[in-house]
Amino acid sequence: MTKIPRDPENDYTNEAADERRKFVRGKTFCKTDHIASYSLDPAAVAGNIENFIGVSQVPIGLAGPLVVYGDHAEGEYYIPLATTEGTLVASYNRGMKLLRESGGVIVS
Repeated sequence: MTKIPRDPENDYTNEAADERRKFVRGKTFCKTDHIASYSLDPAAVAGNIENFIGVSQVPIGLAGPLVVYGDHAEGEYYIPLATTEGTLVASYNRGMKLLRESGGVIVS
C-alpha cells in the first residue's frame, strides 16, 4: 500500500497539493485539471481539511431579497445559495417572496 504524499514541514502548499494530485492521477487515471485551479491559499485551509488536493466548483444562485427586521440586521438581503439541486434557489426565492409580502422576518 502506497501512502498519500505528505510534507512534514508544511503540508498546506501548492506544491504539496500538486504532489497529491499526481498521486491520485497515478492511482486512478482520473484527470485533476479542474480541482487544481483555485484562488485560495492552501495555508488558509490548514486545520479544516487533510491531504488537500484542490477545490470543487458548485454553482451559486441568488435568491431574495429577504426582508429582515432584527436587533443586529435590518433591511433587504440577497442570499447566495451553492447547490446542484434543481429548483432549490427558485423554491427559496418563492419563500422569501411570501415572507416579504407578509411584512418580512422579525428577528430578536
